[in-house]
Amino acid sequence: MFIASLVCLISGAAMITSSKPGEVFPIAVGAPISLTGIIMFMLAMISKPQEKKMSEKEIREWVPDTETLPEAGKVMYRIDVTLDKPITTSILCGSCGKLSKIKGNRPSEFTCENCNTQLWSNEEE
Repeated sequence: MFIASLVCLISGAAMITSSKPGEVFPIAVGAPISLTGIIMFMLAMISKPQEKKMSEKEIREWVPDTETLPEAGKVMYRIDVTLDKPITTSILCGSCGKLSKIKGNRPSEFTCENCNTQLWSNEEE
């Protein structure tokens, strides 16, 4: 809605300012477009974003999608740590797509159980 309101404001202002003295048509078209842009901008400012409601069970059981990640010089991986108790860490290995779940915070080093690839160790930190 913000983008549409800005488009209306800019196009309406362009029509109004490009009109030559004595021309009524650009002003008659540009003014309503600019006013519509102002109204849309105000509506966009006061509207609240729609949030998807998730149950406590859905939040606890959420895991990232399992997929392989492209290599960028070394093996990529993804780590997600829950903020609420019980703290759980999920680690996605980028080379094989295996998702591992560990109770507690991120470990200091990790090797994928599936492909035996070391994702990180203390030396890298």
